[in-house]
Amino acid sequence: YNKPIKRDTDGYVDVPVVNSRIRLDLNKSVMHSMYSSLQLEGIYGLYQGAGAYNVKRIAADIFHDGIVPLVFHGLSEESILQEAAITVVSSILLNPLEVAHTKLTVQSPYLKEQTFENGVYSVLKQSKWSDLFSGVLYNIVARTSEIVGTAVMSQYGCALVDKLCVNSYYWLTAGYFFVNLLAMNVPLLVSIPCDTIRRRLAVSGMRSTRVPVKPNWPISQQLRPNNRRHLYHGLTFRIATNTAFLLINLMTELEAEWLGHTDDF
Repeated sequence: YNKPIKRDTDGYVDVPVVNSRIRLDLNKSVMHSMYSSLQLEGIYGLYQGAGAYNVKRIAADIFHDGIVPLVFHGLSEESILQEAAITVVSSILLNPLEVAHTKLTVQSPYLKEQTFENGVYSVLKQSKWSDLFSGVLYNIVARTSEIVGTAVMSQYGCALVDKLCVNSYYWLTAGYFFVNLLAMNVPLLVSIPCDTIRRRLAVSGMRSTRVPVKPNWPISQQLRPNNRRHLYHGLTFRIATNTAFLLINLMTELEAEWLGHTDDF
């Protein structure tokens, strides 16, 4: 835990993942990682990058609900083509905020060589255009595969369930649940590796990250069989959160149906 980290002549760690003062143990739970961050950094450590994240969400909502309908007024709001266009364009335009969010999240308050004290403004001011748009292609692939893939699988999967002509409301609801479960989780097999590479490119060259990444670490090396599994870190957590979200919706719908039936007596 307290062993010195070996660095190369340029000061970078020569391995993709190393121990740092905050050690987010992958064998522990998410709550354990949050507890470790809270102990070592205080509440600030849990909210690093929150400003960039919220600015990105607000900008995406404005883009989606305000600008896009004016351009794609001939398409329905649920159109998959419109969703694809929104995803691609917003991924490009909002990539600087994605980079800012990533850099602010991984910066370490113990290493002062390159911290961003003024948040998003500092990142945008100190970063080159090439840095702000690093990984934009992987950002597009990740977002498109997740959003469009979920929309396509959900639409056609639910249509297939409807064709089964199931008379029971509960079996029909269960069918929709499993279709949406697959629709939300299968695209993660493509989106999470792309998102991991995008994040690594965003923090490449930073001296003050908790987990330093060497700037010339080639993507071809990341895609080797021995390193490929590291691209899927966080997959289990995303699947668990998606499943919990769908289970809450399912229980809410079943409870509403049950209460509706009890009102008839």
